Amino acid sequence: MAQAHAVFGDPRLASLWLEKSIWNDDRIICPKCGGDRIKRTNERKSPYRCRVTKCRHRFSLKIGSPMEAQTFPSIIG
Repeated sequence: MAQAHAVFGDPRLASLWLEKSIWNDDRIICPKCGGDRIKRTNERKSPYRCRVTKCRHRFSLKIGSPMEAQTFPSIIG
């Protein structure tokens, strides 16, 4: 991700690039329930929230990936 940040310069552009590389079909999927009813939030640590009634899981781009334990600028989540 540090390379993406260096290439894009703007953390938001790097985040969008990472989002497209994870969810290449433009559907964000909840890592907990697999639902695709996702809402973007203003939270920096967990900018996505599943809208499936029984789930409501909050997550970031890094969850479930090898980058989950890495520290990046908070905009990347």
